[in-house]
Amino acid sequence: MPNDINFEKFRKYANEQIDLFKNAGIAVSFVSSNEVLFEEGFGYRNVPEKLPFTTKTLFPLGSHTKSFTATAIAMLVDRDLLDWDTPIRNYIPKFRLESPYASEKVTIRDVLSHTTDLPHHQFTFMNTEWNYKEIFKRLPHLKPVFEFRTKHKYSNLNYYFIATKIIEELTGKNYFSFMKDKFLKPLGMKNTNFSVEISLKQMIIQKDIEKLMMDLLKNIIQIFNIFL
Repeated sequence: MPNDINFEKFRKYANEQIDLFKNAGIAVSFVSSNEVLFEEGFGYRNVPEKLPFTTKTLFPLGSHTKSFTATAIAMLVDRDLLDWDTPIRNYIPKFRLESPYASEKVTIRDVLSHTTDLPHHQFTFMNTEWNYKEIFKRLPHLKPVFEFRTKHKYSNLNYYFIATKIIEELTGKNYFSFMKDKFLKPLGMKNTNFSVEISLKQMIIQKDIEKLMMDLLKNIIQIFNIFL
């Protein structure tokens, strides 16, 4: 039962784990139904300056965006704006992959389940200011790693470009704006955002990062410029 949890014992355990695995810090929350039973930060968010880790400390959202994206796609399906098994070409006529067959048959189900035949191909979009148009020009030139729908291969291209482009095409909204309006605001997620630039500014204000990390995040911003 929630009331039987020994949080003092957990605090000791959390600090022991930080020492054991040489982590800088972590934030932990226990939730039961609609009630937050416990939330606390442990360790440091900035080790040299001994700034404590708190429940407001920002984490990179990273691939958690995929959960939001998949949910947004499901919302569009529920609104009959999209069908799980209708080819992407019906929504984005210029969509092409290296395989002519895959180009004709790829659906949003294939995209979200990583069975399009696309590998990572990270350098397609890293350290660039290309937009959707430029990225879609390059998709037909990317060599597949297996035959369409025969295997699962994790690829950011499926979500960061194809799925997000469909959301923008069908809603007429910028991806980030759509996510904020449909998820972050309704759920009261005031400390969550989909913008590297916003996160960077907040982290600078909180003195959470040093110059090396600031330079790294500035480079990451270039990747996300494609959505703007």
